Amino acid sequence: MSYEEFKNTIAQVLVNQKEMNLKAENIKVHSKGEIAAADDEKGRLWIQEVNEIYFHTESDTLLGDFLEVTVEHTEDMSTAVRYDLTSLYDAYSNDGWDPVLQRICTKQIFLFPILCE
Repeated sequence: MSYEEFKNTIAQVLVNQKEMNLKAENIKVHSKGEIAAADDEKGRLWIQEVNEIYFHTESDTLLGDFLEVTVEHTEDMSTAVRYDLTSLYDAYSNDGWDPVLQRICTKQIFLFPILCE
């Protein structure tokens, strides 16, 4: 499977994993080059934070592809976990979906034990 196919498929694969308890609306793939809408301050800050953490660069344009999974959502706050899609694809290319699902599930169990039962 090519990287683009992986990128377009990963959300549905996660939703199909019933033990992960994820819904499609809680999974978002962010693409390199993405910019937040002019009135989306939260989105702009998210992109800046990702760029600073992963690329040590200040930019309002996303510099890589990322998977974002919202694992907890209330009226006032939501908590999301992000994954570098390139590293997930590398894991997939080497050994299939199992290591990808394990990485996502392991990180979510650590942060939110009710997931991935």
